[in-house]
Amino acid sequence: MGPVILSSVISLAFVLISAIVCLLGTLLAAFVGALVAVVTNVIQVKSSNLSSRKSLISQYITDKRIQWIQELRNETALFLSQVQYLCRIKNENDKDFYKLYGPESKKEMFRTGKKIQLLLNPKDNKEVICMIDSVMESVNQDQEEENSELSQEMNTLSSKISDILKQEWERAKREVNN
Repeated sequence: MGPVILSSVISLAFVLISAIVCLLGTLLAAFVGALVAVVTNVIQVKSSNLSSRKSLISQYITDKRIQWIQELRNETALFLSQVQYLCRIKNENDKDFYKLYGPESKKEMFRTGKKIQLLLNPKDNKEVICMIDSVMESVNQDQEEENSELSQEMNTLSSKISDILKQEWERAKREVNN
């Protein structure tokens, strides 16, 4: 082969090698671009799943808090009405009626009072828990005269539990907004 042909073959080889290197560079750039897109997509999916999971947990806790608020409200209303009923029948002149219905009514009042105490946090609501004990003890003493102190204590208890319910409701609203 002559020097011209050899030179042409070498030039053609360099052109071919340059084209292959250029093609490999393009393929490598496309691969890196696709890899970056896949990694970004995976990160976004994981982030979305984490955010979705946090949202579900927050919603679950908020739902349970609202159920707790409703249960505490209902049990408090029941307790206060049981106390009022017992005071009323105790102060009536019909001793037989009180002897017949009083013990069962007291039992229900104590059950409801203890349930409320169990619903409350003993660290944060110690005063309310003690007030419930005091109300139950006052009713249990079987005094026949009208007890204005008991009435005042029941009003204070009702007010304090209303405050607890309001605080928890505000807390639930904040959690929903966050």
